[in-house]
Amino acid sequence: MLSKLIEFSLKNRLLVILVFAAMMGAGILTLMRIPIDAFPDTTSVQVQINAVAPALRTGINETDQVVIQGSFIVMSEFLKSRLGAGCTDG
Repeated sequence: MLSKLIEFSLKNRLLVILVFAAMMGAGILTLMRIPIDAFPDTTSVQVQINAVAPALRTGINETDQVVIQGSFIVMSEFLKSRLGAGCTDG
């Protein structure tokens, strides 16, 4: 079957070139019309947490450290479960 396709292509070179040019033109036209939001969003994910923590001192750094440390523990446990024993706390 492949030999028949090659034989047809060699006999009808002009047709092959025209089909190739038409496909290239259609591809370029489609690329120019694609909306910009069709590309994936590559910005980093950010989360803002607004919480009242009366048990902590009024210093904002302590509250931040508690939240950051907690999220780090959760993420490291998640990675350990996904990656196995190769992931260590550091």
